[in-house]
Amino acid sequence: MLRCKLEEGKELLQYTNKSISTISTFLCFSSQSHFQTAFKKQFGMTPNECRRMGS
Repeated sequence: MLRCKLEEGKELLQYTNKSISTISTFLCFSSQSHFQTAFKKQFGMTPNECRRMGS
């Protein structure tokens, strides 16, 4: 379940202009910090790094 949410977050980061805060709320994370920590653990990069790579 968590992996699926993080994969969706990765796609949103790469293909939309939504803020990290908006994405974390949309995916029902308890906080932006929790989303960022889980994202880095799963993908080995921060959400901002992922967004820069996707653009």
